[in-house]
Amino acid sequence: MATRARIHKVVPVWALLAALLLLFAGCKAQNTPPLETTTAVTTTEPPATTTEIPVVRAFNVGDGIILENMRIRLADITENNGNDTAAPAAGNVFVLCTFEIENTSGQDIFINSLFSFQGYADGQIVPVSVAALLASDVKQLDGRFPPGEKTEGVVGFEIPESWEKFEVEFTYNTAGDSVKYAATKAK
Repeated sequence: MATRARIHKVVPVWALLAALLLLFAGCKAQNTPPLETTTAVTTTEPPATTTEIPVVRAFNVGDGIILENMRIRLADITENNGNDTAAPAAGNVFVLCTFEIENTSGQDIFINSLFSFQGYADGQIVPVSVAALLASDVKQLDGRFPPGEKTEGVVGFEIPESWEKFEVEFTYNTAGDSVKYAATKAK
C-alpha cells in the first residue's frame, strides 16, 4: 500500500511539472512578436538575348569564293532529262550544279553532298537527288580532299521544269556557315 500511495504522490508532481512547462512555453510564445513575412516581387525583365541570323549572300554562277579552308566556284548549272539509268518524274527536270573546289587548308576536308548541299526551286526546298547524280557522267562531289587538292564534281537536284529561280546552298563547316549561289532560267 505504501508503494501505491507513493506513486499517487509522484504522479501529481510530474503532472504539475509538465503543466508548468506548458504554461511557461505558452507565455513565452505569447510574448514573442509574430514573424513578419514579406514577399519580394521583382519586376526586372530578363536580359535581352540576341540571336544572330546568318545572312547568306547569293553569288552568281561563275563566281569564285574563298572560304576559311577552301576555294569554291559554281562553274555551271545545266538541265538534264535523265538517261537509261535514271529519269526525273513527269513535269520535272534534273538540275546539275558543277562545282570546282580547292582545299586551301593544311588538313583534309570532307564533303558529303547529301548533307552539305540544299537546293531551292522558286523558294521551295529541294534535297539533293541521287537519281540526278546517276544521270550525270561527271563524278559527284563527295569524299575526302587532302590539302592542295583541286576537284570538280556535280551535285544534282530534281525540280519542276517550270522553275524560274534556282538556288543552291553549300554548308561548309560544322557551325552551319554557308554560301548560296543563285541562277535564273533563261527564257
